[in-house]
Amino acid sequence: MADLVGDAETLAYKNANGLTMHLDIYPPPSDATGAAPLPGVVYFHGGRVIRLGMVFISVDYRLIPPATGHDILDDIKDVFIFLEQDANRLIRERWVASSRDGQPFQIDSHRLATSHYLAPKFVPFFRGREILDPNDFCQYLYPACQELEITSDSPLAYHPPTYRIPGYPANPRMLLGRLYLQLGTFLDYYTGSHSPSLSATLRQQLPTDPLSPSSGTQSTIQALRQSIPDAHLRLFPQFNISSALPPTYLIHGSADTAVLARESQNLLALLQDAGVPAKLVIVEGKEHSFDYEPRAEEEFGYLGGLFDQAVRFLEEILGSDVFNPGMSRIVYNIGAIHEKYEHSTRITR
Repeated sequence: MADLVGDAETLAYKNANGLTMHLDIYPPPSDATGAAPLPGVVYFHGGRVIRLGMVFISVDYRLIPPATGHDILDDIKDVFIFLEQDANRLIRERWVASSRDGQPFQIDSHRLATSHYLAPKFVPFFRGREILDPNDFCQYLYPACQELEITSDSPLAYHPPTYRIPGYPANPRMLLGRLYLQLGTFLDYYTGSHSPSLSATLRQQLPTDPLSPSSGTQSTIQALRQSIPDAHLRLFPQFNISSALPPTYLIHGSADTAVLARESQNLLALLQDAGVPAKLVIVEGKEHSFDYEPRAEEEFGYLGGLFDQAVRFLEEILGSDVFNPGMSRIVYNIGAIHEKYEHSTRITR
């Protein structure tokens, strides 16, 4: 990951199901630290933000499957509880124990942003992709997936150049999101609702052509909402929008075939209707996770480019006083609707 400087502080933030989950805290350069607590950016499963004097925090959480979105949401809530209650104390203790000079950096738990991207590192396989064979993923399909060991770590792995598809993902977990989308069962794994299948239940409420304008009518939306069990509604951001949400910055590729750009357009409209400061950037011709393409830094990473604009948004919001009393200073920088499902409600804990 580019632009990370210094040594990370690796801290355990939670124990669940016998699994210890960690986060890595990367401090900014020493000349940016001091007595005042610093804003931070929390990246789930990941720094140009560091050079702006922000703390970069990379977090692991339980993975689907066998975990569900409920487990992930609980992990995310616990991350922020940990950052508020324990992180600064542990940073100070480690600083003193290592006999470092100067003052330890501290995290301002009221000035935090989140950033997350779905299915990184293999974007070329979204365009012109072949159909995955479910038989190659039997252990990750319901009900066998219930027997999997709980994990929060799954290293990226790729086939060598001699493979039939050079550089193709060798870790099957890297393809699960694509597989569940292909099978039309993603929401089953996300919510844990396999029997009955929530995905199948919701499809019954859609018009014959789910991409038609009628799929977005109020009657259809209401029917979909009523078909979702109350226990799962907290995982769907569309049904949790309020004026208490923080400023939001959305980036979406217009050619995204995994998550249609209109999902972000819909979320933008809901946020704006609720009075939440929000911005959406549609990048023409770009697929899912385009920011991980080999030339992405060259195409978008220059001064004033897309990446710089997103970072400047964080800098402006995290350093401003535009928040209402009691509003959490947490900003979303999200590239796909699945991440919106995972993170949208945790700020209202």
